[in-house]
Amino acid sequence: MIAAVSDKLIPDVRIALDRNRVNNDLLAVDINTRMLDEAIHRNITDGVRTILSVAPVIALGEGKSFTGGVLWGNQGAGAVILPADFYRLITFRMSDWARGVSPAAFDSDPRYALQSSPVKALRGTAERPEVFIIQRAQGKALEFYSSDSEDATVAEAAYIPLPYIVTGEDGDEVIDIPTRLYRACVCEIAALTALERGAADTAQALQSRAQSLTD
Repeated sequence: MIAAVSDKLIPDVRIALDRNRVNNDLLAVDINTRMLDEAIHRNITDGVRTILSVAPVIALGEGKSFTGGVLWGNQGAGAVILPADFYRLITFRMSDWARGVSPAAFDSDPRYALQSSPVKALRGTAERPEVFIIQRAQGKALEFYSSDSEDATVAEAAYIPLPYIVTGEDGDEVIDIPTRLYRACVCEIAALTALERGAADTAQALQSRAQSLTD
């Protein structure tokens, strides 16, 4: 969903702060509304990114598709350069694979070293594929292991873009948040704002709530 920052998101965060406020913490003091709104605004991007980084793939929605030419390697392995705004993989599948893969691992994962093993049974195959996010000279890439033929094509590829505040068509600020994760993002933004303002107990309560809404 495209959430309006000023008209929707900030008011919802203020409500979350008020509902979860712990007695005697610093948020109980009557503070300037504009100062609080500015504090909330500062924490929006970090709050949304935190939730999207830990949420189960099923909660992320359809995301955006990505395409690109396959850079073929050895023994059916290949790579696809990821979009510049890539944040999380939703799914990736080559046309000759038995299933799609998600989430992606990183090259620090012990399984990545196995993909160069001479023992075929240790490497990813079309029946049990593996994908890894790595950094290449061309940018961030998704390496896959592997296809049976270089005639295979990318059949399915979707990702979540890096969330950030942008200016919408009407000139107001907006941010894209998966619908199922909106309430969790509101609580996480509220938690970060409470922590910034020295209300540690309220922050802890809100972070627990955000976690329960993310699972």
